[in-house]
Amino acid sequence: ANSVANGSCGGGGATDLRIAPYALANRTIVAAGGGGMGGGTSDAVGGAGGCANGSIGNSPFGQGGGGASQLLGGNGGPSWAGLGTVGQPGSIGQGGNGGIFSCYNNAPGGGGGGGLYGGGGGGTDCFSSAPYGGGAGGGGSSLTPAGGACTAGINNGPGILTITYV
Repeated sequence: ANSVANGSCGGGGATDLRIAPYALANRTIVAAGGGGMGGGTSDAVGGAGGCANGSIGNSPFGQGGGGASQLLGGNGGPSWAGLGTVGQPGSIGQGGNGGIFSCYNNAPGGGGGGGLYGGGGGGTDCFSSAPYGGGAGGGGSSLTPAGGACTAGINNGPGILTITYV
């Protein structure tokens, strides 16, 4: 996921375990990454990485990207008032890019978090004076093997993948 100027941040990367031949299709466990913070002067908080679903980024102006499910990437967030650019949707293994600033270079969207499927990127705000804020990225989805447990993430802090031998 992208990370651009004016305070926006890319979403977190996923942690995964794979079996040979080690491609995306060979992941057996995935701990999703949370979504990225939107840029601007307002507080746009990234969506948390989730188990079946990631959460949507919380944003007051540009709309937050959608959290991913275990079947689909999250939708990109629309821009504020239809101005600027929308966030890109998440895809398998990758969060969507946040919307880029196209009006006043103030408030780009944050990138979506990676995961089994990635969260959508946040949309931009296209306003010339404060307060303004780009949308935060949505969280990715995790994958837990049969019999495993999954605990949804938080909006900040490190991602953790714990394996306990039984």
